[in-house]
Amino acid sequence: MSKEDSCIMERTYINEAQKAIGGTVKVQGFIENLRNSKYMAFIVLKDITGKLQITVEKEDHPDLVDTIDQLTPDSVITVTGKVVENDYAIVLFSVIVIFHELGHFLLAKKNGICVEEFAIGIGPTIFGKQIGETKYSVKCLPFGGCCVMLGEDDACQDPRAFGSQSPLARFSVIFAGPFFNFILAFVLALFVVGFGGADPAVASEVPTDSGAYEAGIRAGDHIVKLDGSRIYNFREISLFNYMHNDKADVKVTYERDGKRKTVTVTRKKTESGSYAFGISKKESTKEGLWGTVKYSILEVRYQIKSTFLSLKYLITGRFKLNDLSGPVGIVNMIGDTYEQSIVYGIKTVVLSLLNFAIMLSANLGVMNLLPLPALDGGRLVFIIIEMIRRKKVPPEKEGMVHFAGLGHAS
Repeated sequence: MSKEDSCIMERTYINEAQKAIGGTVKVQGFIENLRNSKYMAFIVLKDITGKLQITVEKEDHPDLVDTIDQLTPDSVITVTGKVVENDYAIVLFSVIVIFHELGHFLLAKKNGICVEEFAIGIGPTIFGKQIGETKYSVKCLPFGGCCVMLGEDDACQDPRAFGSQSPLARFSVIFAGPFFNFILAFVLALFVVGFGGADPAVASEVPTDSGAYEAGIRAGDHIVKLDGSRIYNFREISLFNYMHNDKADVKVTYERDGKRKTVTVTRKKTESGSYAFGISKKESTKEGLWGTVKYSILEVRYQIKSTFLSLKYLITGRFKLNDLSGPVGIVNMIGDTYEQSIVYGIKTVVLSLLNFAIMLSANLGVMNLLPLPALDGGRLVFIIIEMIRRKKVPPEKEGMVHFAGLGHAS
């Protein structure tokens, strides 16, 4: 099956699934096709196996089991439930990645670099238009996009090629991608904080039997530091509890009536076995213009901080790779976020999805700045080396490093 066919078949299978709900179908005409379509695993297969309930009529087929992978093409099944298309997940991913590529694109144009193509999506081109030297394209699969610059990955003597530019110009173009992700996270945070309120690290309630109360912390106190680390959002307290579950005693600096005091809080274990301060969060507070800007910046800071902490504990072995979510896991998390928030109204849905987009955008910015081959950070390392040595690393050698990184990742 060609890639062009796969784009059409994707919608066909979803339609088949919707028609099958409430009816009885043969596996050969429905599930078997879905199962054999590996290119659809990202969007559809997880939804069909996870969101759609498959019930086998065991009275007529006593030897059959409920697992889709063990059904035969001649099996008859009754389909119940619903198909979840997760279009909003695709939109979130695409906007975040396109904004990343837009950063590369705008800084390339600013530095006079020839951009051969700027595309939305990946795969075969559905629509393309040449405007000047740049082809603007819409691709078949709606996952992200790309910015193709002349001489980006090979030696090119053209004066407008990427490799012909100064180290500073190339550095700005590469750095712009992750930086635009941080800009996007900030812009989205403005909406979340503006409409949903800020998240100050202020204690609303402090039960008398909690470790925080016993240490002298009271309702209305502003938590400033945890073990010497500055915090601004209440979620940083929750993040600290999650990340530091190896000891009970924590030095807490709080502010009351303009005066700061540092105490040692002996956290107590909850029913789940994790440590907690015993401090309740106050309702989100509405802020003025500057307060909204301030807490939007702090929101991006929080997401960047949590990403770095996750990486730190991954390297030290406290987290495992299995604890991290890949693309399919993230899509399911977005779907769960949607389903859990829709009962509270469209405003809650929008704010919840925007919160998720802030996290993903900041996460993508941080991950792309890591000094690893094939990532923006890896390319920046070679440019920094060039600035120090005052001599460019041979393109073929740099290319081999990035290619090896891609091979290792796959």
